[in-house]
Amino acid sequence: ALNLIPPNRLPRAVMDYEWKRIAENPKVDIRFNTAVYDYKSLLQQGFAAVIVAVGEQKSRTLGIEGENLAVDYTDYLKRSEQFVVNGNVAVVGGGAVAVDCATTAKQQGAKHLEMFVRRQLSDMRITAAERQSLLEKAVDITTMTRVTKVIREQDTLTLYTTKTQFNEDGRLVDITGTEIPRRGFDLMILALGSTRGEEMTLADNI
Repeated sequence: ALNLIPPNRLPRAVMDYEWKRIAENPKVDIRFNTAVYDYKSLLQQGFAAVIVAVGEQKSRTLGIEGENLAVDYTDYLKRSEQFVVNGNVAVVGGGAVAVDCATTAKQQGAKHLEMFVRRQLSDMRITAAERQSLLEKAVDITTMTRVTKVIREQDTLTLYTTKTQFNEDGRLVDITGTEIPRRGFDLMILALGSTRGEEMTLADNI
């Protein structure tokens, strides 16, 4: 997962140094290519505690028509050089992962980058530095907007979007009659973050 973070935010030299420092610690035993299916067995081997830190491996999806036309953020950040475009790029999502995708696409020559965020600007879970990077890269942020459908028209993608609002119960809902087509995108990146999916947790096993 660390390799998905762009080098400008996490220099590879720093990452290599940290791995080397951990590996050289005589109190740390690193075991590669070792699957663990039952965490109880580790306790039975004499470990005092078990910390599960495998990350969230399943990308979140929109569940909309045409979603398969988008590139998942994991694929994009692993191989961004394969998705270089100099036109319009849409990033769906408003967190740190979405910021990484947006700034990477701009660095690689995207002419126009627009982020679609369902909630308010103040709800975006990003740091001040990440917010500043969006400003410096001239990334447009379209808030209170949900992508409802994606279609391919000739050589570009058309995103259908609808405006959102918070109802009396504080739930985010669509505003009826506000759906519009947004045409001319060369690339759409799905950056909603990830979820645990069906993987086991520590609580499932201990």
